[in-house]
Amino acid sequence: MDVKVNLEEAKKLLSVPESCLRKVEGELTVLVHPMHSSNIKEGVLEELKALIKRYSKELKGIPMAYEKIQLVSSNGWLFDTNPFHHVVVRAMFYVFTPQIGNILEATVKKKSINHVGCLVHGMFNVSVPRPQEEAVENWCGTCVQEGDVVKLTITDLNVTTYIPYIKGELDPDRVQELVDARREEEEQKAEANKKPSGKTPDAVKPTKSKKRKADEDLNSSRSSKRKKV
Repeated sequence: MDVKVNLEEAKKLLSVPESCLRKVEGELTVLVHPMHSSNIKEGVLEELKALIKRYSKELKGIPMAYEKIQLVSSNGWLFDTNPFHHVVVRAMFYVFTPQIGNILEATVKKKSINHVGCLVHGMFNVSVPRPQEEAVENWCGTCVQEGDVVKLTITDLNVTTYIPYIKGELDPDRVQELVDARREEEEQKAEANKKPSGKTPDAVKPTKSKKRKADEDLNSSRSSKRKKV
């Protein structure tokens, strides 16, 4: 996982009203493995990477990125029954805090007749199932394609699990815009294919037969010999 890429993306999303992202300065206690005893800072960075995409009770959301890391306790402390170093860390976190009813922009990654799988901010999965009472041909999810950027409303979620669960429903107006744009593009391509190219085939140049060319070469050779004589 590239932390720098996540940070740059998080900074851009912070200004987007519907990103559900907020900037939080907070303190966390991380447990550093004994293998990092000689380099506590390296161990802290490893633990912070592991926090990405996982719910944090202290931050009340899911960290997407972080910066400006400070070790409040430089060496940490040990407990008799726990070999891990307990280190207090202060940093600036970019935290994803979705709520039911929030509207998000997402990219379609997978699609079937009963389900659309989306990705928010390039890292959070959102499940969009087809409503049972809605026929396949009437469901707007039938019209989306992989790679489409859609809008969805969160209808259910549980972000405290190891893998956050987010469920949503598509915005039919946004889907219709995508369908209209595709139809217009197809019509433009069809219109362009109908136009004549304006080129005419080159005139076919007459070519000499092999026998005629051989006769001419022979006559030319005889004429040359007579002149020499």
